[in-house]
Amino acid sequence: MNDAKADAAGRIWAGTMPFSCQGETGAFYRLDPDFSCRQVDAPYTIANGPAIAPDGRTIFHTDTARRTIFRFDVHDDGTLGRRAPHIVFDEAWGSPDGMTLDADGCLWVAHWGTGQVSRFDPPGARMRSIALPASQITSMTFAGDGLDRMFVTSAADGCDDEPLAGALFEVDPGCRGLPTQRFGG
Repeated sequence: MNDAKADAAGRIWAGTMPFSCQGETGAFYRLDPDFSCRQVDAPYTIANGPAIAPDGRTIFHTDTARRTIFRFDVHDDGTLGRRAPHIVFDEAWGSPDGMTLDADGCLWVAHWGTGQVSRFDPPGARMRSIALPASQITSMTFAGDGLDRMFVTSAADGCDDEPLAGALFEVDPGCRGLPTQRFGG
């Protein structure tokens, strides 16, 4: 399992991936409050994300190996519409990893390999980036009394020459986040 988020309906959305990060044997799953689990999309090599829009009608999920963030419509019963590419990362950006949405509906994405997080507007245009002192940025979340602080995680894999690899960073994102949702089961 790699990366998971709960939505306002109390469902958990999570991806799977091969331990080797090779081969498209991963999938995207939904765990419902009654503890039933359903595969909702496949295949994936390195599943990351997901991020759920403030209105709960859209979910984003990433295949890091494809450098692609996919967009799905979410129906009331939790089924997904057709998978569509939303953002395809340029090679110079690194690879998309974990992500979250802010209160304005903008998508924040961690860049594995290039040491930054970026904010994308709802149509998918890159608005801004925040550089960080580690190359393998993995995910982020909003916190603080006003949900106006962002905490960013990193990995140390293959980064022996980076003293802050694997550190947790706090940044000022210049916007507010959304409250974390809880599993309903």
